[in-house]
Amino acid sequence: MVSVEFDPARAIQASVILFLVPILALLAGAFLGHKIGESLYIDHAEDFAVAGGLSFLAICVSVIAVFDRKQRGKSKKGPKIVAILPGNACPGAPR
Repeated sequence: MVSVEFDPARAIQASVILFLVPILALLAGAFLGHKIGESLYIDHAEDFAVAGGLSFLAICVSVIAVFDRKQRGKSKKGPKIVAILPGNACPGAPR
């Protein structure tokens, strides 16, 4: 067993980047795609909304992946093992 220490603010920041930003990109792409479909007087503007949403989502996920690869070796602020605990120090741990 080990004791791990991490900064909660960084965990929240990572959660926002991984979950909230792609959802916002999906919604923005869907909104823009729908507006473009309407401006072109196309009967099925929803198709443009789907295409726009998926396009923005794919671009957002790609940008996050590239950024993560560039930052992976640079950051020293990830979780850190601070202690090795004896086997019975953690309640509920297998014995």
